[in-house]
Amino acid sequence: YLYSVARLCSVGPFVAAAIGAGFAVYDSRSLACVVQQPAAHASPLTDLVPLYDGAVLASAAADGSVRLWGTRPAWALARDRPLDGSGGGEDETLAAWLRRTGKARADAVCLGELLAHAQPVTALLPLGDAGLASAADTGLAVS
Repeated sequence: YLYSVARLCSVGPFVAAAIGAGFAVYDSRSLACVVQQPAAHASPLTDLVPLYDGAVLASAAADGSVRLWGTRPAWALARDRPLDGSGGGEDETLAAWLRRTGKARADAVCLGELLAHAQPVTALLPLGDAGLASAADTGLAVS
């Protein structure tokens, strides 16, 4: 990587790392990269947090944007189980799905973008079912 790791967060057995303008998710058991999005934003990430039991990752960047990310197939990383029934069985883990399909990693999919800040986002805070709070020099936004 050309950039150092800006933030780390854990999601069940997984570790998500904000690296430059992108992120990667690693399986702490195998140390394999299971999800990667090297160009998640146009500027470096400033924060990364899991939402909804790991089904969604929220990323914040120096350009003031906040993006929500899922995977294809949809995995709840904290539970390590598919959300959309696309797995090979009820107890198939992400690692087992990767082995079965021959894929190196699951695809990161942008689920949406929050444009609430004109300055770099300095922090994200998950609010459970109530959503997400983001902070910047220009103020606080709750989505």
